[in-house]
Amino acid sequence: MKTSYMKYTSILIVLLILTAWLVPSSAQAASPALEWREIEKPGEDGNLVVSPSEVSEIAVGPDDVIYALDSENSKVYLSPNAGVYWEDITDNLADEGAGLPAGNITVSPDDSDIVAVVTDDGTEVYLSTDGGDDWTNIGVSGLEGDIQAIAISQEYTASGDDYRDITIGTATWGDSATTGQVWVYQIGETFPSWLNLDLAVDPAHTGGDVSAIAYSPDYQDDGTILVVATTSGDVAAAYQYKTWLCLFERDLSTWNDITGYPVEIAAAGDGPEPEFTQLRSSLALPSDYSSEEEESRQLFIGYDREPDANDDVYSITDASLYRLNADGGNDIDISSITYYGTVTSGKLLAGDVNPVAGTLTVQVRRTSDPFDTGPTWDLSSVPPTGPGNARVAWSHDGEIAYCGTGQFPGETLDESAFSASLDGEKWRQMGLMDTVISLADIAPVPDGDSLFITTTSPYGPEGIWRSGGDPLGERWERLLTMDTDSDAAILRLSLNYDDDDTIYAAEAGGDLMAVSYNRGNSWEWCRSKPGPVIDIAVGNEDTIYVALPAGYIRKSSNGAFTWQGMVYTRLPEINMFTLVDEETILVGGSSGDVAYSTDGGASFAEIEGVIGNGTGDVQVVADANFQENGTIYAATNLPDGGIWRWVISISEEWEQIDESITDLQDGQSISGLTMGPEGTLYALRLEPATGSNGGIVRSLNPREAEAEDVEFDLVNDRLPDGATFDPTPVFPATIPYLKLSGSDKQNELWSVDTKNETIYRFQDTLCKAGPKAIMPEPGDTIPTNAAGYVTSLTLGWEELEGATQYEAVIYQDAGGKQSVWSDTTKGAALNAIRSKDPARLFSGTTYHWRVRAIEPVMSPWSEMESLTPALSAGQWSPMATPSGISPSPGATNVSIRPSFSWQPADGAVGYELILARDSEFADVIVAMVGADALSTTVWGCDRDLDYATTYFWKVRAISTTSSSEWGTGLFTTKAAPSPAPQSQNSAPPSPSTSATPVSPTYLYGAILIGALLVIVLLILILRTFRQS
Repeated sequence: MKTSYMKYTSILIVLLILTAWLVPSSAQAASPALEWREIEKPGEDGNLVVSPSEVSEIAVGPDDVIYALDSENSKVYLSPNAGVYWEDITDNLADEGAGLPAGNITVSPDDSDIVAVVTDDGTEVYLSTDGGDDWTNIGVSGLEGDIQAIAISQEYTASGDDYRDITIGTATWGDSATTGQVWVYQIGETFPSWLNLDLAVDPAHTGGDVSAIAYSPDYQDDGTILVVATTSGDVAAAYQYKTWLCLFERDLSTWNDITGYPVEIAAAGDGPEPEFTQLRSSLALPSDYSSEEEESRQLFIGYDREPDANDDVYSITDASLYRLNADGGNDIDISSITYYGTVTSGKLLAGDVNPVAGTLTVQVRRTSDPFDTGPTWDLSSVPPTGPGNARVAWSHDGEIAYCGTGQFPGETLDESAFSASLDGEKWRQMGLMDTVISLADIAPVPDGDSLFITTTSPYGPEGIWRSGGDPLGERWERLLTMDTDSDAAILRLSLNYDDDDTIYAAEAGGDLMAVSYNRGNSWEWCRSKPGPVIDIAVGNEDTIYVALPAGYIRKSSNGAFTWQGMVYTRLPEINMFTLVDEETILVGGSSGDVAYSTDGGASFAEIEGVIGNGTGDVQVVADANFQENGTIYAATNLPDGGIWRWVISISEEWEQIDESITDLQDGQSISGLTMGPEGTLYALRLEPATGSNGGIVRSLNPREAEAEDVEFDLVNDRLPDGATFDPTPVFPATIPYLKLSGSDKQNELWSVDTKNETIYRFQDTLCKAGPKAIMPEPGDTIPTNAAGYVTSLTLGWEELEGATQYEAVIYQDAGGKQSVWSDTTKGAALNAIRSKDPARLFSGTTYHWRVRAIEPVMSPWSEMESLTPALSAGQWSPMATPSGISPSPGATNVSIRPSFSWQPADGAVGYELILARDSEFADVIVAMVGADALSTTVWGCDRDLDYATTYFWKVRAISTTSSSEWGTGLFTTKAAPSPAPQSQNSAPPSPSTSATPVSPTYLYGAILIGALLVIVLLILILRTFRQS
């Protein structure tokens, strides 16, 4: 038995399909990007499109497991998920010896695994208890007539044992004999067999030709089987030639033991008088029906007799019959009915036998007040497709209505199908569609979460389809059929689709046109004919333009209710046109020419000059920043015709931007141009794909000032050889065949391979932003050697999803014009010094660098980053050698206003100098640092220092981002000057007086002091060196 989880899952799937168009879709799950991927088209899997196909019967199980018969083509189908896809289980039945086709099918109301079918021309019954995998022939002998109806009961308990009953009813129509039977088979018996219940409409006569059977929902307690039976002239006069509702009570084994039964439904029954060929009926019971209570004996009957006689929908309350006048009192052939609700309220559907006149649709009628004496009936605004015989059923929770359509004998491609609806008003094909389709146009919604396509068929109408959910293409529904003379339909979404949900469909080369204002849920035909349409463009829900032959355009401002006069575009013929905004229109001609309007189509101007050699169907698109720069791009379908640009009001001639491609002479031909909102230009190539052809070409910088600097990628990864994006096999012109959707993270490109009947999508995830640089970070030290050259530099960035190769470039200028190094890598980091062509970068110089992905396609560049290698100790120390240093290290007798000088350092922008009285530079006298830094290598002290005092000084070079190590020295100022000389009058020294000899003690003291000074100097030098 299926779990309740399966039930809710199935219901959810179908509800999502039917309601996805009422609310915005959720984002698509991640799928392979940066390569072309196929999107399943309608009918590829799950028996969505099956030809031939005639859906003759459906049976809905409790878990929304649905079975369907195609009696015309001897097929049996199973859908495990409410009609989303279908399995052909015919062989399972045929392998057990069943004679196909099957004529009737039924499923247990409380276990969808238990299903039975009638085979062998209505003479055998096959039962499966495992959902159609295995079948057993439980055929009945002694039948009078063929089996016309079958039903399975819910499980019930009797004498402590569990059982289910299968009941069949037989008939032979038009034989003037009332011989039909009702038989029951009890599942659960040790040795089950068929029991003839001896049906009696006339108590004095056994028999009645059966057209419908149903079990009471209260079968556990009331044991009631309801049967619609018809009589001929071989019964008592009161019962002759009539159709009756009969009740059988299991516990009493009696027929019609309730007062008023059998209930007469209609006169003119089974016999030659009146003439009669067949009768079909159906029963629908409220969920709380019970034969035990008078107020609970309420039900509905659908009745169809050939020839017609009182055909309609009826209700029975207790034993009273009411005609419900489904067609206003006219006889109406009813194929089936279904009801969801109770004996007080609910919703009743009735499916017609005959199609809507002149169409391949069949009406389903509905009422929400079926117990009224005069209920109000509504028709489906979008009926299910098919040639007739609408077989309807509600899901067990009443949330979804189902319908199968078909005819017998069937006709090929008659649009028979299994359809679904939320309420019976708008029906959508789900599967088993009898049609043949070829892909035509394509239109993704702006965020890419749902997709519209048009299909064409030489045998039937063109179709408008929609797929939503995740993944796209797994589930399709056909929204509209358009029977065109040209076998081609164009789809265009409103520029404001996100707000107005508007989409137009138009016949290419004809004047059929339809519009939907609710994302395709319902459509209105545009009655006013604008003329033979070449292309259409939709501004909003009210504003639509059409391109017409001979270079004319017409506009409607009221949703195609009326059309304004034709306006000449100044082009001899139009190939396509597009709206930039509500006022700006670009027109591509059929002879390499382009025109435009800036006043909403009131007038047009032709651009002087033509593209290339002046021939070919033109595609034209505006730049993403057209309002600011006035740039447009154009190309033609001629081989190697090129992609060109023009700036309105500025350009004097078209400028080709892709000579790097056309010079290859690969035959590039363009069938579509589009541009992402960030400015990426895409051009669809219509020539067959090969390793170097087809696909799209893509440029991230089409506005580059110099055309030769515009770069292109060829994008054809995963396209099979021969894939061809060419609309001309379907359409009379080269209409735009490249469509765009996307988000802030990616652009999605869509097109149709008309050669292989394939929908393709390319997800460009590398167009929006480049890599983000992460190393070196500001403040990181870039090591250099003594000569000032960088010894190691690792450039790092965050990986871009899907990128397989990167290019990093270092420049001397911030504008990125003077490169000094570049290299490529497959990773997210690159050592510029250890690459195959090492960078030679010099310390103290500011460089700029950036990175981008280059495979499988290019990304934008990262932001330009700057780096300045630090000043190295060896190269930058202003005191690396003693020459040019003043005061020299350890100098004595230095002026109290000394001049300081040191070696220059390459790349330095200044020098910082500090003068102090102590080696720790705590007692600072002068600090020329920061904003006071010196700009030269010379400074004259601007204050007097103390005499005979030792001072300490240090200097370093600085750049804009770094500094060298400090170079440190010391010096001692000279002694104070001697006292002034004595006067001339003083007596000279005696000539006999000799110089006083120096005491050895003083000499040794002086030597000791000198040694101590040398030691101190050495200590200071050593300490300074360690600090560095």
